[in-house]
Amino acid sequence: MATNAEKPDIERQEAGLFFKNVMTLVSGSAMAQIITIAASPLITRLYSPDEFGVFGVYASIISILALFSSFRYELAIMLPEKNEDAQSLLYLSVIVLSFMCLLFMGIIFFFNDFIAGFLNFKEKHYLFFIPLSAFFAGLIRIFTTWSSRNKCFEAISKSKVFSSGSKTIFHLFFSSLNILGLIGGNIIGGVIQICILFYRSLKSKIINIRDFSVKRVLFNAKRYKDFAIYPLIAGGFKSLSGGSMIIFLAMLYSPEIAGFYALSCRVLVIPLELIKTSVAEVSYQKASQLFNEKGDLKNFYKKTTFGLLKVSFLPFLVLLFFAPQIFNLTFGNSWITAGIFVQINAIAILTAFINPAASITVNVLEIHKFRVFYQAVLFILSISGILTGYFIFNSAFYSVAFFAVANAVCALFQIIYVYRKI
Repeated sequence: MATNAEKPDIERQEAGLFFKNVMTLVSGSAMAQIITIAASPLITRLYSPDEFGVFGVYASIISILALFSSFRYELAIMLPEKNEDAQSLLYLSVIVLSFMCLLFMGIIFFFNDFIAGFLNFKEKHYLFFIPLSAFFAGLIRIFTTWSSRNKCFEAISKSKVFSSGSKTIFHLFFSSLNILGLIGGNIIGGVIQICILFYRSLKSKIINIRDFSVKRVLFNAKRYKDFAIYPLIAGGFKSLSGGSMIIFLAMLYSPEIAGFYALSCRVLVIPLELIKTSVAEVSYQKASQLFNEKGDLKNFYKKTTFGLLKVSFLPFLVLLFFAPQIFNLTFGNSWITAGIFVQINAIAILTAFINPAASITVNVLEIHKFRVFYQAVLFILSISGILTGYFIFNSAFYSVAFFAVANAVCALFQIIYVYRKI
């Protein structure tokens, strides 16, 4: 047992290790997004706003399906003390994911015309790529959580960089394929990312397929069944809330308007989301450890949240006042609408960026009913905001504004509520 004199040194070492792990993941995410952002001025000249809009709808559907596909069992991978139980949750997640993606393929096969018409999706044959993309997106979620549990943060970082690089290269060199160039790049990037994560797991011997046990899989499916109920429902509302904007913009206004919003997500929202996710991946591992060891979780929560606020506040001000001008200079006058969307959405971007500690702490504390309530309210307010902007003001800008306010208010509420529950 450590003496009182040794405890500060241990705490400093743990804090240093945590910071190192965060920087490993953030640097990988940052490099991946530098590639994406650097190529965006070229890509916006190769693809039209309409094509970006159709691809944005496609990507939004994938994000929604990928979340449902594993029944959220991947969230439980971090929790078991025994590695055998965590590995069985990994197998369970992959099995459920495979079954659900086959189901999605069947639904698209039989209802292709209806789905394409409902989504204002002119290229209906591209819908058949959705289950494949959702499968790879689900695998990435599963193996990223598994790698985080085993502290393979360098592999996660490298996988993001190589995925982003390969995706961007495909987008640039296969632009003659039009929308298929964007979809193909998405699939290639996903394949490369999951291959890197899977290879690292095999090489490190942190996974052994011969250890597969049906009995243990079924035991953990029952033990963590709440993750297939409350987080699944909550995650469904969250995914629908986040992905609904591009889908509704395409349905209510036009694919071109959706394309402007999709570009704003590509060069800003998605990069920040990946950095936020990197922090969350490390925080989840650290918070789980503190909770199991009866450590000071509240202090860790506070430091993480305020640390992200300090880092993001100045960029937030820049976006709030200068986003349209930045987009005009970078992408050309035809894309200035995307900059206005960023400007309107700035407050929601800031509150979402400082929210990862709250999100992962809900899992650690297993307060799943709150998450369902929170995401349901967020979903209702988000959709209401979008529809209010359309039916009352008939303006995409108002739809985005109401959507942003709803997301910002709900994020702040979650941060405060979870802090009080610790």
